Amino acid sequence: MGQYATMCAVYKAILSDFDGTLAGEDHVLSAEDKRAILEFLNKGFIFSIATGRAYEGVIERTCKSLNLMSLQIVRGGSEIVNPADGSVVWGEYVENSVVYEIIEYLLKRKINFAVEQGKYVYTHNAKPFKDLGEGANMRKLKDFDAKKTPKILVFPRLSLGQCEEIMQTLTNNHSGINVVKIHKKNKFGLDINSSKASKFIAVHEFAKLSKIKRKEIVGVGDNYNDYPLLTACGVKVAVGNAVDELKEIADYIAPSQDENAIAGVINKYFQ
Repeated sequence: MGQYATMCAVYKAILSDFDGTLAGEDHVLSAEDKRAILEFLNKGFIFSIATGRAYEGVIERTCKSLNLMSLQIVRGGSEIVNPADGSVVWGEYVENSVVYEIIEYLLKRKINFAVEQGKYVYTHNAKPFKDLGEGANMRKLKDFDAKKTPKILVFPRLSLGQCEEIMQTLTNNHSGINVVKIHKKNKFGLDINSSKASKFIAVHEFAKLSKIKRKEIVGVGDNYNDYPLLTACGVKVAVGNAVDELKEIADYIAPSQDENAIAGVINKYFQ
């Protein structure tokens, strides 16, 4: 027990993915996870989200519901946001000309995608996508101006073969981007960011800005895009519903998201 207590004492923070890890399809935390996180915060620990989502909308509401004051990693690691005022304290963006080239390619292939920039999400018709959740600020793609674009999202509507083909084409044609596969209900999509941005890179920046060490962070995730998150943290946790590739590198496999995964992580590493 003494050895276990000593082990727990070195950890100061949890960095958790959102979809499939912290929340399900309704984008709402379980009562047990919320209770555990609030107690965790009251003890002086740090709880932050590391997500592919934008801050505005679902993540902003979640931060307010938990009264989170710590920095949050959003848009696949392209930006770090201060929830106190919603300001971006660190960011890396795709080169303007590359953004337009990728948009042209995706339009020719008739692939469903969205471009994120600032507080807005641009699609061809500006209609809300369920994937984005309530609160996304939608605009039409024709009004888009490629300045400081953190992310292009290819919605998970593709087969694995289609996804990997597009991923290969994009990486072959553009050296300045980072393309990560995402998975949802046997369909696949992509997060496209700057090559200077990923959850791995963002964890390094998060740690410096938060004045903690990476080895003091417990990373928790479920999807392919959480691989860089986990490898950047001191402890790698895959939830029970995670993809096999994530479980293979995990130090611990927590309960599934719908079985209060985060409460389980807190109980194991911070009691």
